Amino acid sequence: LKTMGTHGPSDTQTQQGAQNPAQPSVDLAALGQLRAAAEANPKDASALLLYANKLHDSRLIDQAIVQYRAYLELQPDNPDAGIDLGVCYFELKRYAEASKQMESVLARHPEHQLGTFNLGIVKYNAGEIGAAEMWLQKAIAINASSDVAKNATKLLDEIQKQGLK
Repeated sequence: LKTMGTHGPSDTQTQQGAQNPAQPSVDLAALGQLRAAAEANPKDASALLLYANKLHDSRLIDQAIVQYRAYLELQPDNPDAGIDLGVCYFELKRYAEASKQMESVLARHPEHQLGTFNLGIVKYNAGEIGAAEMWLQKAIAINASSDVAKNATKLLDEIQKQGLK
């Protein structure tokens, strides 16, 4: 199972110690164009978000964090961008920051299923198994027939098989 940013799946596995696949190729021309657009108008929220997403997709996580923060200063209540920022922290194994970021978003948007699922994965990787189970169960309860719920169910089954409680 993988964390999932709101603009596409991440390469980070939920299993502790799992390795990431090879770095994706970076489209420097596209990245340069998005950077130029974001720098030309730092108050253009859409340009900042596009640039942040491309940096994230290019595995330039530290730079993506800077851009997500800049975007969220302009659009503080965008739950997708807030969750994506949390996913970036997670990918750097900064679990406490990832948890804090995602919990902040979910306090305002408790029905954000993907964010709820991702917080379960963060808690799982941080070794907080009880909290992981709680968040995964919440993700299922939001929409039990969704793909996110199916992934949450698989992870819950895995936790129970491993006897991690």
